Amino acid sequence: MKNYYPAVGLSTICGLFGKTRQAFYDQNWRASSNQIEELMIVKMVEDIRVELPKTGGLKLLFMLKDNFNAHHIFIGRDSFFEVLRNNKLLINPSC
Repeated sequence: MKNYYPAVGLSTICGLFGKTRQAFYDQNWRASSNQIEELMIVKMVEDIRVELPKTGGLKLLFMLKDNFNAHHIFIGRDSFFEVLRNNKLLINPSC
């Protein structure tokens, strides 16, 4: 919104939505932090998939838990699978 209305203050824009400026900056920080974590997760998965190309999602999650903890990445199973899905890293089961 600030890009579209540069003459209007951030406080005014946030007030229209019932939010504070702090909430705006916190949301921006959280979004960039999540993107960095997602890139790290994708890189770790791709590194494993080079050696073990057919490794499934649950096994990957189990294999990477220690790396995630070392980098202070806290992600659950469903969020991990969402990252894999968004980056087309899920393995199709063979029939």
